[in-house]
Amino acid sequence: MTGAAFVTILLIVGNAMAGAIRERTGEIAVMKTLGFTSGRIGRIVVGETLLLALFGGMLGLALANLLTNALSSIPALNQFFGGMRITSQIALSAVGFMAALGFITGAVPAFNAMRVNVITAFRRI
Repeated sequence: MTGAAFVTILLIVGNAMAGAIRERTGEIAVMKTLGFTSGRIGRIVVGETLLLALFGGMLGLALANLLTNALSSIPALNQFFGGMRITSQIALSAVGFMAALGFITGAVPAFNAMRVNVITAFRRI
């Protein structure tokens, strides 16, 4: 079940990033005109996606930690949430998943951004 949620999130974020790259085709064309290489543009797109994934994931991890600590401190809920803890091992694996999902999500939009033809992009503007 969790895998299906991750795949769904991956598809949603990938679609949003692809749309963002399509909207910024003119900016990418200007960057290429100024001398940015395709590889550098691809790294910028993947870096942006990684940054968004890590920021959102760290925010979610912090909120999950606060919520599990708060729920386990309530005596009536302690029997349900008493054993739930965000350990350092769980946090490190979560950061690994964030980075992997960010990289996978950014790979296709980065590839599309690297293939942008300057002349075609300026014609669309």
